[in-house]
Amino acid sequence: MRQRDFIPAFLATFQARLERPTESLPSVRCLSGKTWRTLARQCTDEVAQGSRTRFPLQETRRELERLGVLIDLQPSSVGDRPPADSLLAFTRTKSDADSITPEEILLALEPSGVVVYFAALAHHRLTTQLPAAYHVALLHHEPKKARPLPSTPPSSPAAPRSMSLGQPLLRHRGVDFYRTRLANRLASDVQMAYRGRHAIHRVVSLEQALILSLHRPGHCGGPEVVEEAWEEAMDRLDQSRLAELLDATEDHDLMRRAGWLLQRLSATLEPSLATTLGAARARAHLAGGRDVTPMFPGFQHRAIDPYWWVEVL
Repeated sequence: MRQRDFIPAFLATFQARLERPTESLPSVRCLSGKTWRTLARQCTDEVAQGSRTRFPLQETRRELERLGVLIDLQPSSVGDRPPADSLLAFTRTKSDADSITPEEILLALEPSGVVVYFAALAHHRLTTQLPAAYHVALLHHEPKKARPLPSTPPSSPAAPRSMSLGQPLLRHRGVDFYRTRLANRLASDVQMAYRGRHAIHRVVSLEQALILSLHRPGHCGGPEVVEEAWEEAMDRLDQSRLAELLDATEDHDLMRRAGWLLQRLSATLEPSLATTLGAARARAHLAGGRDVTPMFPGFQHRAIDPYWWVEVL
């Protein structure tokens, strides 16, 4: 088979495999280098079946780039870390490459991952801010570990601990993309959001996104963005579902942070949520002031709220 015959046949086969997104191929217009190589090998084997001639993937890629159907998005480094992979756009129209969403990029890099933190808040329209960093999480089983308590109650807030943003993947259009690992008890409510014929976004629910904003507020733009998100969510919040998800975290620190913030927003609590938050607060009181948690981990706090036993700004 000659190359002039191979390329049209390859392109037709490649387009057929990218007809619609699937869970294992969340975007049909944004591909990681790894996914491109896998699909290209499969299509090459199918087209060249019975032929002794094999066309190198690099030559095929160059020809598709020349035709304008495959575009190298040329991601850059995050700090001194080179991009974790290349990033390619498979285009059917001129606007395809420009309209690729950050969520598509995240899941192109980690097809089995889940969109979390700032990206999830933006997905649910809980913030007016543009995310400075996008996170995709790989979920794993990890039971909650008991936190040792000090022998005496603290007299002032502790110094904040620095928190890594995760493993840098790449930078695209000035935005950094990261991979992180999360215990599945912290991200148990995952939704599939379809974006036309182009992509499937695997993203945590609105209630789960709010909980995660209290887990790593620095990954979500900081305290102001977190408070904005919770206030924006009040009219859409399923309090019963929030209570279920908080219970699933097995994390009483998260429950007390949620309680403090809902009280700050003057929220009227439904019985299920009031029970969950009240139990976490009672547990802290039994510790006699020794079980204090920062309201916004990673940030400097100035005082201790003795009602919820949280450090506050």
